[in-house]
Amino acid sequence: MPRPPTAADGFGFPSIAVTMTTVVFGFFAVLIARELPGRQRVWPYLLAGIATALVGFARLYLGAHWLSDILGGVLLGSA
Repeated sequence: MPRPPTAADGFGFPSIAVTMTTVVFGFFAVLIARELPGRQRVWPYLLAGIATALVGFARLYLGAHWLSDILGGVLLGSA
């Protein structure tokens, strides 16, 4: 599948911006959540997920990546 017309040259799959956002924010979410008691542990993961979703949506909106690139980046970053 060809890259979006507005995308820069280079590789597009997976989205490196979304992959690194998932890795970095996920890592910090784990570090913060392990210090919180019980039900409050969900908040760092929720914030990391929202931040990753916003970056992914921005990449889609700006035409830098296809949805498959974004999903591949999230899956790679989660692994």
